[in-house]
Amino acid sequence: EKYKYMIVPDKNNLVAKHKKKDGAFLDVQIAYCDIFFRGSNASLMLANDITAMLRTQEENKRLATILENTSDFVTLTDLEQRTIFANKAARKVLKYENSDDLSPKGFLDCLPVKNKAWFTDNIFPVAFVQGVWRGEGVWINKEQKKIPVSQVILVEKPKNGMSGFIASISRDISEAKSRELEIKQMNEQLRALAASLQNIREEERSDIAREMHDDLGQQLTAIKIDVTWIAKKIQGNEEAGEKISNIILMLNEAVKSIRRISTQ
Repeated sequence: EKYKYMIVPDKNNLVAKHKKKDGAFLDVQIAYCDIFFRGSNASLMLANDITAMLRTQEENKRLATILENTSDFVTLTDLEQRTIFANKAARKVLKYENSDDLSPKGFLDCLPVKNKAWFTDNIFPVAFVQGVWRGEGVWINKEQKKIPVSQVILVEKPKNGMSGFIASISRDISEAKSRELEIKQMNEQLRALAASLQNIREEERSDIAREMHDDLGQQLTAIKIDVTWIAKKIQGNEEAGEKISNIILMLNEAVKSIRRISTQ
């Protein structure tokens, strides 16, 4: 005999512990029945090692505890869109009580009407082919409040006799969207302010150009008239006449410059 067995009943009388020769214990599941063997009443007992199964169950319990208590919204549906699981955060944001039966509802029931066709036609095909989809979406709760979310959708197809499922892990990004909107509005206000300042500068430039044209132009024209009068009075003085002519030319150029500047 490989082991000397000592059966220690657990809380469930179908589960026991087998003590190995080295003193270590194995978790086993017991199946037994009464039989008649070699002229005597006897019991036939079968012990199946369930150590790995119990370890897996314990890991699943820890995972379930994590999923149930995370602040992210976690939902699990079958491939027919029937809800299998929704953690506390998901129920809270959707305004469902823990006692509410969500099995008749599916993932699409959490979406605004206008988003359902888009998800069906664009998102689910990608998730089914690639196994995962990441992006942003919008949830809507029982009170018709929209919640922007960052979302990951995982699709597990049926295999090895196990049913497939769709897992959704979402996070509320309302605050981030509000900040984005504030930044966008601030940028729009800054652009409007910059445009207003540019308009003010253009108006000031136009005012200055108009004043230059009106005031300086009139003054230069008056000076030109006076200089022309002086030129007539000093006819016969070639040197003075040449200077006067140069002055008149410069005045003409100055008037042209003022007209050009005022129209730019």
